[in-house]
Amino acid sequence: MDVRFRVVREDFERATLESLLIDNKSKRYDQKLRKDYANWAKKTVTLWLVFIVILLIWVGIYDYSAPKTSLFSESVLITLLATTTINVIALTLFIIKGLFESN
Repeated sequence: MDVRFRVVREDFERATLESLLIDNKSKRYDQKLRKDYANWAKKTVTLWLVFIVILLIWVGIYDYSAPKTSLFSESVLITLLATTTINVIALTLFIIKGLFESN
């Protein structure tokens, strides 16, 4: 009886260890995916912001050199700025929530 109990206990411990190793590997993979996604989002937001800044500088120079005409209408510029701001805030919150999720 004692031998049988020891074998069952060893099998249980081995199964528990294997389960923990698989869980650990899965968590490491999830962390890598989160890090990769955060880097992608950071690069995307950075490129978009650079594009918007260049566009605004270009519009400012164009409007300064030709004050009677406008490259874009005011509503287009407002839309660009509003959507940029919303995207930056939303992506930042989404990344933070994903990286630091609570169980």
